[in-house]
Amino acid sequence: MRNKINRDKPFREKQETKKDGKKFGKKDDKKNYPKFKDKNEKSVLKKDYRAKDEEIPAEREGRDLIYGRHPVLEAIRNEAPLNKAWILENSRNLGQIIDLLKEHDVPYKLTPKEFLDKLAGKNVNHQGVVVELAGKEYTDFAEVIELSKSRPVFLIVLDKIEDPHNLGAIIRTADAVGVDAIIIPKHRAAGLTGIVAKTSAGAIQRMKVCRVTNLTQTMDILKQHNVWLAGVDLDGKDIYSQANLKGSVAIVVGGEGKGLTKSVKDQCDFVVKIPMQSAANSLNASVATAIVIYEVYRQRGFNVGQ
Repeated sequence: MRNKINRDKPFREKQETKKDGKKFGKKDDKKNYPKFKDKNEKSVLKKDYRAKDEEIPAEREGRDLIYGRHPVLEAIRNEAPLNKAWILENSRNLGQIIDLLKEHDVPYKLTPKEFLDKLAGKNVNHQGVVVELAGKEYTDFAEVIELSKSRPVFLIVLDKIEDPHNLGAIIRTADAVGVDAIIIPKHRAAGLTGIVAKTSAGAIQRMKVCRVTNLTQTMDILKQHNVWLAGVDLDGKDIYSQANLKGSVAIVVGGEGKGLTKSVKDQCDFVVKIPMQSAANSLNASVATAIVIYEVYRQRGFNVGQ
């Protein structure tokens, strides 16, 4: 039982699941979308996938890419920190690389040759495989749990933050207020790219960032270790400054424009809101995160580890 701090019974109204509203398009287009592969799942086709602008090729300069079979094999075997990999779909001679990616739990996508050509650049012989190096090595989530056993922890959980600039800004602010670690999902979210490292202004090297496969299961583990989960959303019950954010706490923030997903919101112990007077009913994810984590910092008396 998490009985360190007395809190009001969390209030949560059931929300109707909002559909994305995005239509897939013509059926004939389905073959043009890359397949996603998960370690424990069969290959599936994601209807809502598009090659986003940040993936090709405008911000290729901010990515540390390795391409070609032998360089990629060496990177995996030497356990270089990898964000993700792109593999040529229907290729018959990349099975060894795919097996190693699975073994090292690196997410990958099966993509058309045109996508790989744009990602790697013109006149580059990528041989059907491109991997992206992480800006730094990810922290094992077990380290965060061990830390929570010794003192109150201050965490941030990010629910599908896809903009690397937002992630970098969050890391920079989190470092300033003494956040112990940031937890991000492995899929459908920005990883520790060169753009993130640059935006964080060096804070990425000091901040622990954990990347997990299942965010809701991770949140449940945090609950079991007496960490209170405070979601930030428009329909929060209390204003963030009125909530008790002392002790071991994780601030849970949703993605750009979408907010918290229903499954993540349901895992939160309570949900707070940021009051606004403008007609705009949302804030940039990094700004919203900064506002709430500075309140945690204030409630801790501007001290770390309180």
